[in-house]
Amino acid sequence: MYKQLDITLVSGNHDSLHSSFYNAAQLDVHDELFEENFHFIHNRPKNDPIIQKFIFSGHIHPGIKLKGKGRQSLRLPCFYQKKHQFIVPAFGEFTGLYLLPESDAEHIYPIADNEVFQLNHV
Repeated sequence: MYKQLDITLVSGNHDSLHSSFYNAAQLDVHDELFEENFHFIHNRPKNDPIIQKFIFSGHIHPGIKLKGKGRQSLRLPCFYQKKHQFIVPAFGEFTGLYLLPESDAEHIYPIADNEVFQLNHV
């Protein structure tokens, strides 16, 4: 389909198809991937107390709850950036959200109406 593209998949717990599917789709599959100063992994490594590379991860399906001046609120998926980690949201409709505290993030980028915006928080 897109033979001109080289596509790399960092696999996670939802990538449970037989390896023949990924081979037929010409996907380069890794459990984790190191590229220069970056570490791509489905979930943050548990056995690495010293962070040596900036980590891109997923797994927890980050979300944020926005509250209005009244009683209204809205839960949105988000990209969630910490000092040494960037957590990407789930890109499916059935995965749910794990609400993360604003206070732990350096930047939060909610997604609404197919747009990504930066949340200004304290």
